[in-house]
Amino acid sequence: AKLGELELNEPSKLNILQKFDAGNLNVNKLVGNARKLKNDEAALNAAEKKAQLNRNAAKKLENNRLIATKITNKQELSKFLNNLGLVGNDKNALIKSFNNGTLNANAIKTKAMELSEQRKKEEVYKLRTELAAKLGELELNEPSKLNILQKFDAGNLNVNKLVGNARKLK
Repeated sequence: AKLGELELNEPSKLNILQKFDAGNLNVNKLVGNARKLKNDEAALNAAEKKAQLNRNAAKKLENNRLIATKITNKQELSKFLNNLGLVGNDKNALIKSFNNGTLNANAIKTKAMELSEQRKKEEVYKLRTELAAKLGELELNEPSKLNILQKFDAGNLNVNKLVGNARKLK
């Protein structure tokens, strides 16, 4: 009955009963051993619980750090994309690739620089087409048109200013 009061696990109960069966007839000593086993089990369980709590806390901390790092990386990537002049659908598509894990930050930055260059070329082409159309409306001679277009190609992208210069040539 005393063993039942101690609520030992089955292996511990069997161990105590085997000692009793082996002729160790001092019941008080056996009960003392049983209590020591029970205390040892409790200490072990407490240590296991503490270790599990520590593992859980470490895992939570690690997850929080990963989330914080991802947020920081996303903010840095967003600033980088803004500095390149990428906005709207271009920026959203690149951020989506980052969020999905499709591409890492360095791959996205490389892709972003290529896309930025492509968008700049598209804008320059659009402005050049606009300039050529406006020069066509002015009915300039070919050498004058070529002169204005060469200024544009040299980096003077102000279409209105170039058209103003063309009007003076007329």
